[in-house]
Amino acid sequence: MANVVSWFEIPVSDFDRAVKFYNSVFQVELETTDIFGYPTAFFNNEGQGVTGALMYTEIHKPTSKAEGTVVYFAAPQGIRTVLERVVAAGGEIIVDRSTHGAGLGFYGIFKDSEGNIIGLHNNK
Repeated sequence: MANVVSWFEIPVSDFDRAVKFYNSVFQVELETTDIFGYPTAFFNNEGQGVTGALMYTEIHKPTSKAEGTVVYFAAPQGIRTVLERVVAAGGEIIVDRSTHGAGLGFYGIFKDSEGNIIGLHNNK
């Protein structure tokens, strides 16, 4: 079965702060542009798999309520390594490295610079 997820959007209230946060945490350079007049920052997936963007619009509102969907980013360099960068960049650890059990790998959850709840996953 093909991957059924193709895109995600993370709402931000301070575009520049959010771009700096995600660049630092994931050690990437998000591609920033305006889409229909709204600041947007793309995660570069180099044509491979799922990707998404930071969105700054009137309909995208950050939330710290984990009542809905949570986006999980891959953390191949290790959950704790990424969580250390989260704290250094001004985020907050919600769930430290934990196991899913049943051979599903490990995860961590953090609050980003905008207050969103974001997950991390690693199979090792």
